[in-house]
Amino acid sequence: MSTMMDSLAGDDELPSLAQPPVHQYKHSSPFKDTMHTGQKDERGNHENFLFEAEMPPPPELEQETVLDPEHRQVLAKLKFVSELIDALTNMAENKANPIAQMIEGGGRRHRRESTSDANRRAEQLVLYVRALHVISSAMAMAQRQVNADTLQPSPAVQNILNHLNEKYHHCLVKLN
Repeated sequence: MSTMMDSLAGDDELPSLAQPPVHQYKHSSPFKDTMHTGQKDERGNHENFLFEAEMPPPPELEQETVLDPEHRQVLAKLKFVSELIDALTNMAENKANPIAQMIEGGGRRHRRESTSDANRRAEQLVLYVRALHVISSAMAMAQRQVNADTLQPSPAVQNILNHLNEKYHHCLVKLN
C-alpha cells in the first residue's frame, strides 16, 4: 500500500502545467499567428510550420455607426427616397420601351397605336413629375435637418444627395 501511495505522490510522473505543449500558438507579432511543430533548425529557429496566417486589420467602422440615431433615421429616409426614385425613373423609362410594354401587356396590341403612344408618353411624364416632387421634398427635408444639426454631412449623406441631384436633372431632361 505504501508503494502505491509513493507512486501517486511522486511529482516526476505528473505532467507539468508550467510549460505548455509544444504545439500551442506562438504570437510573434500582434498580426501574425504561427503554429509550429517544435522542431528547430541549426540556428535554433522553429521550422516545419503547419500554417502561417496574417490576420487582416479590423474593418473600419462607417462614420454613420457612431453618429446620432436621429441622423441614421434621416439617412434611412433618404436611402428609401433614393430607391423609390430609382424605381419611378425605371418605370418611366419602361413606358417608352416597346419590348417592356409587350412583356407588361402580355403581348396584346392596342387598336389605336397613336392613342396608346400618347397615353404612354403622358404616363411617362406623370412619373417624371412625381419623381421631381419627391426629390425636391427630400432635398428640402435634408436641408432642414442639416440646418437643425440633426443630419451631419457625412460621405454617405453626400453620396445620396448627389445621386438625388443627378436623378432630378435626369427627370428634368426627360420632361423636355
